[in-house]
Amino acid sequence: MNTEETKNYVEEHGIIALRADKQHQAVEVNRLLEQLGNKSGAIPFYAIFPAGSPNKPILLDGVFTSPKPFIEAFEKANASSLGGESLAKSSSN
Repeated sequence: MNTEETKNYVEEHGIIALRADKQHQAVEVNRLLEQLGNKSGAIPFYAIFPAGSPNKPILLDGVFTSPKPFIEAFEKANASSLGGESLAKSSSN
């Protein structure tokens, strides 16, 4: 979600964001969506790949009215990268 809050979070945590464009025929994008479990290829669809578990992406789909689900997914991805330790705990040490 392209909000100031998510932009700041992504920037502050060194997250690499990629965007797939489906304005034109994109066989490779459709293939990836299908591999991620999005059989219809519907968008918007988001996949967050935790550094510690890149083969277990956190998936979000649909329209969101708040950045909260994205921030929570980023936190979950960060926790899995730290072996279950939350970002808040790692920041306070």
